[in-house]
Amino acid sequence: MRLSHGAIPLIIMALAAGAPCRSPGAQTPPASGPTAGGFSAAFMAKMLTLIALKGSDHEMAALFAATLGLTGPGTTWGNHQIAAKEDGDEALHIFEISRGSDEDVALAYGKGDLVMGYRARRDGVLVSAFRFNRQAQQITPLTPVEAEASFSAERKFWIDNVDHLIAEKK
Repeated sequence: MRLSHGAIPLIIMALAAGAPCRSPGAQTPPASGPTAGGFSAAFMAKMLTLIALKGSDHEMAALFAATLGLTGPGTTWGNHQIAAKEDGDEALHIFEISRGSDEDVALAYGKGDLVMGYRARRDGVLVSAFRFNRQAQQITPLTPVEAEASFSAERKFWIDNVDHLIAEKK
C-alpha cells in the first residue's frame, strides 16, 4: 500500500478542472436505497487527519461533480483529497472532502478504462454514483442500489487502510 504523491494518475487527471461548492445550508438529498455499513465517527476523524497531513487540493471535473449532484452543470467541486495505490496493482483509490462547506465526501476508484465515482454522507451512506468509461468518454449515473457492491468495496479499502496510511512516511 502506498500513497500516490506528485504524479497525477488516471483518476486525478480525469477529476481535474476549477470553482465553488454548494452553498452553505444546501441539504444532502436522502439516499435512495439500502446501504450496508458506513463510516464511524472515529473513522472519519482518522480520514480527516490523513487528508490534513498528506492530502492535496484538487478540482473535480464539472461533469463528474454534476453527475454526483455536488454542483450544478459546468461547475467543478473544490476538494482536498488523498490518493492511494495498492502494491502490485494499477488501481487508484481517492477519498475527497470539500474545501468549502459541503459535508458530503466523494470517493473514486480507477483501474484501466474504468472510473467509479461515489458521493456519500459523512456517515458513509451512499447518495449517488457513476461509472465512467475513459476510452469511450461515456458516463453512466448509477443509483445507490446499483452501485452498492462496488461502493462497499471502496469503503472497505479505506476503512482497512487508513491507519497504515497515516503511519506511512510521506
